[in-house]
Amino acid sequence: MDQGDLVFPHESYEVIQVLRQALYGEVVLVREPTGRVVVQKRLEILQIQQQNLAENPFNEVAVYDAVQNNHGHPNILRKINHYHTPDGQLFVITTEFAEGGEYFERVRAGLPWLTARIHFVRICEGLRHLHASGWSNLDLSAENILLQEDRPVLMDFGMALPSHVHGTGFRGKGYYAAPELYVNAPWNPILADMWSLGVLLFIMLSQFQPFDQSNATCRRYQYVRNRQQPAPGPENGIQKMIFRCNVSDRFQGGSLDLVQRLLHIDPLQRISLDDVLAHPFCAGA
Repeated sequence: MDQGDLVFPHESYEVIQVLRQALYGEVVLVREPTGRVVVQKRLEILQIQQQNLAENPFNEVAVYDAVQNNHGHPNILRKINHYHTPDGQLFVITTEFAEGGEYFERVRAGLPWLTARIHFVRICEGLRHLHASGWSNLDLSAENILLQEDRPVLMDFGMALPSHVHGTGFRGKGYYAAPELYVNAPWNPILADMWSLGVLLFIMLSQFQPFDQSNATCRRYQYVRNRQQPAPGPENGIQKMIFRCNVSDRFQGGSLDLVQRLLHIDPLQRISLDDVLAHPFCAGA
C-alpha cells in the first residue's frame, strides 16, 4: 500500500464541499492530511441495512477491488480506500477526484462527432476491463461517468452483478435498461450491459434518449419492438425513429449500424463488446 492509499482517521479528512446526495448518504469533496483532494461517498449504515434495494455499496467496493486487482484501467475510477467510522454509523468509500466533472453535463452541452467517437471507444475499453474483471455494470449511463483530464471514467457500481450470475428483476435507470429487465425471467447481465451501451451511444450522438423505457408503454420503443428484423439492417426501426426525430445527420461513420446492433431486442443477437471495438465506427479512434 503506497502513502496515497493510507486510510487516515475519519476526522483527518477536511470537507471542502458536498457534491451531491447519494442513495444512503452524501458524496463530499475532501482533502487528505497529505493535501491531496479526493472524493468520499459517506453512507449511513443504518439506512443500508433498513432498505432492501438493489444498489449495494459493499458490491461497489468488491467491483473496485476486482478491477484494481486486475491491474486497474485508465477508464475506470480508482478507489483509494474504504472504511467504517469508529462510531459504526458510516461506511466510507474514497476515490480519486475527477476534476472534469460529470460526463452527463458534457453530453448535454453537445459532443463533436469525433469527440463522441473517441470517448465511446474509451468507455467500451473500460467496460471490457470491468467484464474481464468478473463484473457487469448494470447501471451504465452518462450520469455514472466522470471526466478525468477529458478522459471518461466509469464509476458507481452499486448495481453491479458478477458477470457469470444471471440476474432477475429490474436494475439501473429505466431509459437505459434492456427490455429483458422488464420481464419476470432471468437475464444475462453482460448482454444487458450491451443494450445500455447502445442507449449511451445514441444519447452521445443525438443528445436525447431513444426510449423512456424499453417496453410497450413507450411509443418510441414500438419502432424496435414492431420492426426489429432477425438481423439488424436498413429496415430496422432505429433508422426510422431517427429519421422521424430529424437527427439522421448525427449518425455518421457507421454509428447507425452499430446502434442497431446494440439495440436488438433479442439479447443473443446483440453485438459483442470485442466486435463493437472492431466495428468501423470504433476502429482507429
